[in-house]
Amino acid sequence: MIKHCEELGIGWTLEASATSWLWYFPWVAEFEAKRDVLRMETDLCAWHGPAKQRIAIIGRLPDLEGLTRGCGVGAGDFPHRHRDVGRDEAMAYPREFAEALGQLIVADLQG
Repeated sequence: MIKHCEELGIGWTLEASATSWLWYFPWVAEFEAKRDVLRMETDLCAWHGPAKQRIAIIGRLPDLEGLTRGCGVGAGDFPHRHRDVGRDEAMAYPREFAEALGQLIVADLQG
């Protein structure tokens, strides 16, 4: 799919946990090494996610690095610091982040 997007000049992104083995696959490293391919990492708790989940995104999408935010360093920066967060809840995709990423995609498609 990425190859087709590249051929057509359409923006694309690839997203996974920042610690995922995906980033070690040769074909992923090949795309990441291309000129104008950006990489950003963010903590989803910075986007009102229920737990600190570090993700990485690579892609050819203008302003992708603008999505980078940190959760801060204080205990008060974690919305559920006083209880355990289960895996399903921790992996919840924050709506605010999805909207921001969606806006970048729409802007890219509109040229």
